[in-house]
Amino acid sequence: MNLKDDRLLTYSEAAYVLGCKSYRSFLTLVEQGYLKTYSLTKNSRKRVKLSAVMNLATVIIPVDDSSKTQICS
Repeated sequence: MNLKDDRLLTYSEAAYVLGCKSYRSFLTLVEQGYLKTYSLTKNSRKRVKLSAVMNLATVIIPVDDSSKTQICS
């Protein structure tokens, strides 16, 4: 795995990558356990790995299907 793939993204960055229209939609994915969160320090905001976000996008969105499934609304 490439080191850049393990970069930690903010929730806003990850929501953008997944195409979420709202921040709340992304939070639902985290709450349902689709993405593991990480904190850089005890009081820092939580983040998610870029590789996990990309894996989620690849698993849920079929590449060859014209009727793509939305990850979040």
